[in-house]
This record gives sequence, structure tokens and C-alpha cells, in this order.
Amino acid sequence: MTLGYFFGLLLCRWDGPSGITQEFQMLTNVPASPIVDCSVAPTDLPPCARRVLDHVVGGLVDCRKLQIYLTPEQEVGLVASCAVAVAAAKDELPANIVMLMHLFHHQEFIPEEWKRYTTIGFPGTEVEDCQGEKSILVLGFVGKWYIGVRKLSYSSSAKKPLVCVRPTEPE
Repeated sequence: MTLGYFFGLLLCRWDGPSGITQEFQMLTNVPASPIVDCSVAPTDLPPCARRVLDHVVGGLVDCRKLQIYLTPEQEVGLVASCAVAVAAAKDELPANIVMLMHLFHHQEFIPEEWKRYTTIGFPGTEVEDCQGEKSILVLGFVGKWYIGVRKLSYSSSAKKPLVCVRPTEPE
């Protein structure tokens, strides 16, 4: 695990097996399914999150059908408060930590076009970050995927969208 700052964003890279619990190591030995049960409570947090403050359950989700969500302000190139964007995304079905962890461990399901964004927020789970501030977890790409946090007090541009999902029945 490494900590650092990148344009004011606290980064906590969680780069793999050294930071994964034994339970997650067992899960990675089975074939990955695109269907994720996002109704379960989070059990493991990345090191950049101290505790869960709010968690929206999501049912069965096909991770191949994730959608990028931008507020109306972000769509026209303006900046929106992260807290406002997260609140607006809750009218959709926001992706939570369960989906984030599944994608991080099965990166073949992350759409290639997501690499063009600075970070992609998962607003379905709000956490207290390692500095004690209310945040959401994000995926970012700088040569490889990492997990970080975005403070709700920060601004979000069109380069920092959120992820929403549509529940689906398994095929």
C-alpha cells in the first residue's frame, strides 16, 4: 500500500495480494462472474477507508452494463460538488464498494474507455477516509488500476464521473 497526493486527491494504492484478505484470495481462485450480488454488506475495506458511513444495496448487477453518470453541470463542462453529484446519483442506482472490489479484482470487466477519466467514483458507499473525512471510493488508472478516495467536499469535473448500475437477473 502506498499513500500520496495527486492534484489534491489523496491516493491510497491497493495494489494486490499483499493487501487482500485470505477471503478475497480464495475468491480470486474461482472463475470470475460478470454478475455481482451488490446487496451484501461490505466486509473488507481498502486501507484508504477507515469505516463505512452509508451503504446502498444494489441487488444482482451485471458489471458489463455499468453506466457512467455525470450531473447536468458536468455534462456541459462545468464543475459540480462531489457531495451534490453523489446525492443526485442516488436517484439512479449507484454502484457500491462490492462492485468496486469485484472490478478491481477482475479488471477484465472494466471498460477500456474508463481509462480516459481521472477517477471513477462509486457513490453507493460513503466511507470515512484515513484523514477522517467523508468520502467515496474511486477507481483510477495511472498505468494500472488503483483504489483511492474522493472527498465529498471536493469538486468533480467531467473527468471524474460516478458509476451507476442497472440490476439484472443472471443469464
